[in-house]
Amino acid sequence: MRHSDIRLTMGVYTDPKLLDVAGALDVLPSLPLGGAGADQARATGTDAGSRALLLAQTMCKRASGDNS
Repeated sequence: MRHSDIRLTMGVYTDPKLLDVAGALDVLPSLPLGGAGADQARATGTDAGSRALLLAQTMCKRASGDNS
């Protein structure tokens, strides 16, 4: 919108509460968590102990307003 400060744009037009992060995650296919799929999950950073998964869960909670 050509604001003089990016913080104004982000504060007005980027409200995480309006983004359906949980819905977006729900439509993704499930990942195998055992067997040969476990190696692939580790390689892509989507295993249960990954930072990527933790970040996604944290962002989903923030977007939904769940602060637990």
